[in-house]
Amino acid sequence: PDHLKLCISTLGQFGRQPDTNIALTAAESLLWGVSESIQSKRKDEEKEPEYSALWMLLLLELLGLWTDSRPEVRNGAIQTLFRTQQLYGATLRLQTWDECVWKIIFPLLDSVSVAARLAPTQPIDASSSQVSFSSPIISTPTPVQAWNETKILALQSIGSLFNDFLVSKVMRLESFDQAWDSFLNHVTNSVLS
Repeated sequence: PDHLKLCISTLGQFGRQPDTNIALTAAESLLWGVSESIQSKRKDEEKEPEYSALWMLLLLELLGLWTDSRPEVRNGAIQTLFRTQQLYGATLRLQTWDECVWKIIFPLLDSVSVAARLAPTQPIDASSSQVSFSSPIISTPTPVQAWNETKILALQSIGSLFNDFLVSKVMRLESFDQAWDSFLNHVTNSVLS
């Protein structure tokens, strides 16, 4: 477990590299591989709490990549998280599900919502404002559009996750009523904004 903690934190830092390809490799491939390793070890009932803690550490590292300014990196981190949860969600205990809902899912929605509201409405790259009449005009999404696309991805992913595990896990949480109200508030605010 100590080596896995070190591996997770190292990959989290690796994912913050300025090179987008390196960051994508960390967010999509390497952290996915670590999640498989943690899951294989969680089957030991005696060590399950220790590996559930590692699971949460992994998800929190991914959370750090969700606020990356590069849409590819943050969207890759979101896809890795939800792909992992959909694949292994049935094996997670209710306590781990509760932590995922309150420490991962809702903070993700909060951070993406805030970033979308604060993002510039014009492209940042000044060179994209120069138009060449000899080449076709390619529309570059503005930062606010890119953040809104990330928010849509997050809401779709959460919706799929809740669809898959609503009855078997989410509705069984002691905090279900609060979680459901919070989710509906996020959806309502997203639609209205």
